[in-house]
Amino acid sequence: MSPEQAATAVQPQLKSMLGQMGGAAWNTVAVTAAIGVNDVTCYVRTVVDASRTRRLREVEGVGAAVDVAGGAGRAVVGDRPSAAVK
Repeated sequence: MSPEQAATAVQPQLKSMLGQMGGAAWNTVAVTAAIGVNDVTCYVRTVVDASRTRRLREVEGVGAAVDVAGGAGRAVVGDRPSAAVK
């Protein structure tokens, strides 16, 4: 499952659990765009995959995204990188 699929699957659950509307529920989701081999070795994320994750954040208003490969582990909230993620 891609990060986009996982985020899309969890968003309705958050709406229900937190009693929030769509945008507010999206704002509670964080997505990681880790390029390369992740925890499932048969799924290798590419720059194209990371671009889809970024579009999801921009279109849906995802609360945060972590750019592991290109951003040296910096969390991105909106369009601004925050402090490095430890």
